[in-house]
Amino acid sequence: MAKKFKFRLESVLKYRKIIEDEKKREFAEANKAVEEQRMRIRELEDDRQDLINSIREMRDGKKKESIHMSGMVDAMLIVGGIEMGIISANNEVKRLSKEVDGKRQAFVESQRDKKAIEILKDKRRKTYLHDLEAEQQQLLDELSVRMSRKRAAEELRLAKVRNEKQEIE
Repeated sequence: MAKKFKFRLESVLKYRKIIEDEKKREFAEANKAVEEQRMRIRELEDDRQDLINSIREMRDGKKKESIHMSGMVDAMLIVGGIEMGIISANNEVKRLSKEVDGKRQAFVESQRDKKAIEILKDKRRKTYLHDLEAEQQQLLDELSVRMSRKRAAEELRLAKVRNEKQEIE
């Protein structure tokens, strides 16, 4: 019976799969960090808009609460602080986006490395199967030749027996 197919680089392939999974996880985490930062920006922008709307309503007298000049200054300082937070968060998104690009590139590269080994494994498996098929065909051919020789020898023996029998009669 023929040997079972064994890929000598199977451990390398497993290692590259582990690396690919790790790079995929790192890429996903980096993407998640960017999305969380963008959500923080949206929340800050909503807070800023709500505060600005409240200031306008108080200024225009639409709210029952009155606002003093010092209160308005405080509110504007808060709006300025929120805007600084938005700027900071936008800068963080830019930094994290560069990190995401690096993680994406590392992930794609790890996929490429793993795929190269998988392609090699497939080629070697095909070669193995081709060689196995050729070996089986050779055995079948050899068996066929032996059976043909045996049949020919048997026919020759039967022919001799008939000849001897005819000579006796």
